[in-house]
Amino acid sequence: MSRQQLHALVAAIEAQPSLRRHLRACSSWEQWLEQVNALGYGITRLDLLRAQREERVAQFLMGSTLEPIRSLR
Repeated sequence: MSRQQLHALVAAIEAQPSLRRHLRACSSWEQWLEQVNALGYGITRLDLLRAQREERVAQFLMGSTLEPIRSLR
C-alpha cells in the first residue's frame, strides 16, 4: 500500500457521507478491510498499524519540549 492510497481513502471517506456510513457499519476490522479492498484500495492491517504508529510518534514529537541535538560530537 502506498501512503497515497491511504490518503486517497481518507479523502473519499471525508467527502462521501454514504461511504462513511457504509464503512462505519462494518462489524470488524476484517470486514472493514474487505470492503475497502473491494473498493480498490490495497490496504492491509499492517498498513493501518504502521500509520497508527507513525501518527503516535508525530503527535509525541509535536507536543514534546525536547530540544534538537545540535551535534553528535
